[in-house]
Amino acid sequence: MTAWNPTAERLYGYSEDEALGRHIDMLMPPDRSAETRELFRRLTAGETIERFETQHMAKDGRIVDVSLTASVVRGEDGAVRGFFASAHEIGPEKRLRERLERSEALLESTQELTAVGSWQFFFADRSVEWSREMFRIVGRDPDRFVPSPACLREVPHPEDRDRVRAIIAEAVARTAQLRRARADRAPGRVGARRRGPRPGGARRRRGAGVDRR
Repeated sequence: MTAWNPTAERLYGYSEDEALGRHIDMLMPPDRSAETRELFRRLTAGETIERFETQHMAKDGRIVDVSLTASVVRGEDGAVRGFFASAHEIGPEKRLRERLERSEALLESTQELTAVGSWQFFFADRSVEWSREMFRIVGRDPDRFVPSPACLREVPHPEDRDRVRAIIAEAVARTAQLRRARADRAPGRVGARRRGPRPGGARRRRGAGVDRR
């Protein structure tokens, strides 16, 4: 290595004097050797590596989660002279992302077990999001059906649609029992919970649908 800045010192624990002249392999965990060879192959072929998530090993043996960006350095004759690389630690954000993924999986499992679906309406672009269980409750295919504000006119049973419009127009939170109009025409009821008027500064409205079959 021919360059080593203070950020690298803090991240890996090696001083500049300790790092300069050493091979990059000193940062590679033993179980990452195949990955390292593949990265060098891609770089030598002219590819730029951007935001590649991997793991490096610090001086004290700690495994550090990093995002790596690297490119090849060539001489005037086009020959490979070296590589330029930068890395920043992503351990905290990676752990946060993993916790979020676990929470989302738990929420999906809980909704499935309790037959409660959820939805969100975003004021900025008037888009609507449904949970997977909400799709199941109303009998729509999540891979083919795109929920929208118009769904409020389509999902309720035709005889309940006037009630839906009245509920939406009211300025208080309430619970209502509504028959659903499933795409497969199967009978059933949905308990719908939503919030009342848009509060000042709110960016979205949320609600839930409960399978009452």
